[in-house]
Amino acid sequence: MVQIKQELDKENIAYRIQLSDIQARCDREIMFADISGDMLRSSFAQEIKNLASLERKGRYSHVNH
Repeated sequence: MVQIKQELDKENIAYRIQLSDIQARCDREIMFADISGDMLRSSFAQEIKNLASLERKGRYSHVNH
């Protein structure tokens, strides 16, 4: 009985380690996705500013027509 409990404890620890590893990987993926999203938003915002600037200068006025 004691040996069975020890085996179960070992498995439990192994599963907890795996779960911890999976959670860490997910956290890294989420962080990467957040950073990528921020970079995309920043890039789009910059592109919109560039287009607005060009339009004010009279270039690309056909965009709104």
